[in-house]
Parts: sequence; C-alpha cells; structure tokens
Amino acid sequence: MKPVIRSSPRRLGPALLAGIALLVPLGVDTALACRWELESIPYEALIEGLRAADATTRARSAQFLGLRTERDAVPALIAVVQGPEEDPAVLSAAYFALGQIGEPSALPVLKDCVTSEDRPELRADCLTALGDLHDPDALAPVLDAYRNEASPLVRGRAVDVLGSFPDAAAVAPLAALATDGDADAALRQRAVQALGRTGMAEAAAPLLATLAHPVDAAELVPTVRSLGEIRAKEAAKPLEALLAQTSDPRIKAEIVIALGAISDGSSYPTLLAMLDDPVPALRYLAIESLHALGKPEAAGPLNRTATAMAEEIRQGLGDPEGSPARLVVLARTLSAALRALIDLDAAAGAAAMIATATLPEIDAASTPLLVVKTELFESRRIALHGLGSARTAAAAEVLRGPAGVGEADYRLRAVAVRSLAISGEPEAAAQIAPYLDDQAAEVRWMAALSLGRLGDRAAAAALGGGLDDENARVRREATLALGYLGDSSQRAQLVALAEGDPSRQVREAASYALQLIDEAEATP
Repeated sequence: MKPVIRSSPRRLGPALLAGIALLVPLGVDTALACRWELESIPYEALIEGLRAADATTRARSAQFLGLRTERDAVPALIAVVQGPEEDPAVLSAAYFALGQIGEPSALPVLKDCVTSEDRPELRADCLTALGDLHDPDALAPVLDAYRNEASPLVRGRAVDVLGSFPDAAAVAPLAALATDGDADAALRQRAVQALGRTGMAEAAAPLLATLAHPVDAAELVPTVRSLGEIRAKEAAKPLEALLAQTSDPRIKAEIVIALGAISDGSSYPTLLAMLDDPVPALRYLAIESLHALGKPEAAGPLNRTATAMAEEIRQGLGDPEGSPARLVVLARTLSAALRALIDLDAAAGAAAMIATATLPEIDAASTPLLVVKTELFESRRIALHGLGSARTAAAAEVLRGPAGVGEADYRLRAVAVRSLAISGEPEAAAQIAPYLDDQAAEVRWMAALSLGRLGDRAAAAALGGGLDDENARVRREATLALGYLGDSSQRAQLVALAEGDPSRQVREAASYALQLIDEAEATP
C-alpha cells in the first residue's frame, strides 16, 4: 500500500476539504499526472470528503481513495453505496474505487449491485469493479449478467469484463459470441478483444476461426491483436498468409506486432522481408519484432537496413527541401535497429553504428528541425554506445576520433569515453586519461570510472588530480578507481577525504577505496 499522510482528527473540518476542492477542477486524469498533489491530501480529509455537502467533492474523494488504493477506506466506501447516497456520480466513483482497491470484502456489495441496482449504468460500473478485483469468485455474477441482462449497456460491459478472467469458463461464452455471424457486430468485436485479454490458450481456436472467416473486415484488426496477446504459436502461419494477401497498412502493422509477440522462429523470413516494406511504420515494427525474436542471424540484414537508413538521413540533411517529418521517422526507426543490433550481435552491426555516429550535426533553426536534432542525438548516442560492444578496429577508430571522444557535445563525449573503455583497445587507458581534465564534469567522472575498471595502474597519477575536483561525483569516481587499482600513492589524500569530505558518498567511497588498497597490499 502506498504511504499516505495521516492528519490528527482534531484538525478535521471544512478547511481540510480545500485540498480536494483544488483538485476537483483538474479531473482524475490531470490529478494522476500530478500524483504528488493527490498523495498530499490527508487520508482523513478524503474520508470526510465522502460526507461533504457537495456531490462533486464526495465523488472526487471516492475516486482519489481508489486511485490511492486505500484499503482502510473500504468500510467507508461500502457505507457510501449502502447508505442514503443518491447521486449516481458519487455511487459510480465509490464502486470503481472498491474495484481498484481490490479488497475481497467488497465482493458481496458489488454482486448485490449487479443484481439489485436499478440504474443500468451503475450495474455496468459494478461489473467493471468486479473485473478489477481479480477474484475468481467474481466471475459468476459477470457470467450471469452476460446471459440474463436485458440492458445492452450492461451486457456489453459483461463481455468486456469477461476478458479480465483467465478462466475457461470465461472463454467459452466469448468464443461462442466471437464466432456467431448473426450477433451484433460491435458486440462480436468486443468479444474478440476480450478473448485476447484472457491470455488463455483456449482462446486461439475461436480467434483463428474468426481470422479465417471474418464477418466484417473491421474484425481483422482486433482478431490479429488478440492472437498476439495470447501468443498463439499456431497463428503464425495464418497471420503470414494474411500478411501476403492484405494491402491494408493497419492490418499489416497489427500482424507484424503479433508475429513479434508470438516469437515463433518460423516467422523470421516474413519479418526479414518486411525490412524492405515501403511503409516506414511497418519497417519499424518489423525491426522491433526481429529484436524480440532474439535471432543473432538477423544482425546482418538489420545492419544493411540501418546503414541504408543512416545514408538516407545523411542525404536528407543536405537537402534544403527535405521533409523534417521523414527524417524524424527515419531516425526513430534507425534507433530501433541499432538497439536490436547491440543486443543481437554488435560486431555485425558496426557498419551501421559507424554510419550513424558520423552523421553531421544540424542547426535547429525551427521547431521541426529541433525535433530532428533531438532524434538524431538519440540515434548517435545509441550508436556510440554500441561501438564499444562491437570491439572492432574500425569501431575503436571512430571512438578515438572527432565523432567519438572528440565530439563537441559533452553527453556524446562521455558515452564515447565509456565505449572506448570496453572496446578492447590496447591503449584505451592512455587515450582516456586526458579526459580527466575535460571541461564537462560528466566526461571527467566517466573517464575516472572507466580508468578504474580498465585496471591500468599507470593511470593512478592522473586519477590523483580527480581527488581535488570541485564536483563530488568526479571525486567519488576517482577515489573508487584508485581503490580498484590498489594504488596507495594517494593514501594520505584518501584518508583526508574519508574523514572530512563534504559529500557523504565521497567519504564512503574513500573508506571503501582504502579497504581495497589494504587488501591489495596484504595479498602476496
């Protein structure tokens, strides 16, 4: 349970409702974005807010108790729905809150609401709350509502909520509805979506039946999505067949996502072919799906695709009539490809990383170009990060050069220093040591951290200068590095840092470094 601020009962009164009143105009979505404000309202004020004269305050109090999952509030919320409250908005908020809190003690109240409440919209809300409880005993009233409810609103909600139950008893009615060609089309689609949310293997057969014989083309998108949600491996071939048949970009996108989620190796050739699709979004999704498959052999095709995209970006940057929007899409897709290459086989992706890392800087003279600049920065950051893992001579050369540790942007310079340290370059320590004097603290501490991990004791003298750095993080990393090297030449200064540095983290690091040095000296 999340911590809340409890106030003294003596302070309760109208003034404490001010916090709730301040959030009322914001609405729940905005209040969630400002969660710290929501958490700052005293619990007792929210409980008192349930009895406020203003219905909006009562409703917001219930909503906030639910959002905060205040288990202690369950009796008070039950009292609201069982008491004389008549405002539908307040009752709805209280029912939703009981579902969000998830206490089993709310089950009888919610069951009674489904069978006895006069207002269909409230019965529907209670069904949603039953699904939120994630209690197997909540399935029976939802099934009863689906079978017996006269209100289309309530019956439709029951279909949605059945998807919350990973239970064969929930799958059966949904399967029957999803494959019923005479059923209402909207309700049938809701059943298809709910089947996916169950996550049950039993949902595959009715979904595949719907895929093979859709009553309406609009059903294909939710059907494909649901097959991906349940990760039905038997769906891979039918989905590939549909991919070859359809020209609808949205359906194709959902298929590529589903194939990636299913993670069936047999889809590998299909996903590779999608790397050449003319629709940028489909290329992006194919890259993400290949990444999810985790096949190292995909690195070669991904490297070719990413290298081509980097070259297309390079040409686009030199075209004054080029489309910034297209450059943004290309950069985002390129970043996805580089992330996949780092995980699958960084060495096989070195060419794409080099092509990306050496892309030229642009002047952001407009908002669209600023977005392009931001996306390209991220692509270059990922490329520089991956070049360290590539561990090739060409990668190390880029890291040593103007696109690496010589980069003007200190953030990219710091990444290049880190990558050079793990690149396997024999002279990495000597090449990194000068950056202990970099004008940017982030580069200095990354250089100190890297030198400590490299284990070259020749760097100890240069690290000593970091012990006096004005930045505490630099002092900490330099201190730890000397400890990892087991170098005692700066012992006196380390003792002084351990005893008197203003930063607790530096003091702790210095004490640990001294311990490491003592252990190193004691080892024959």
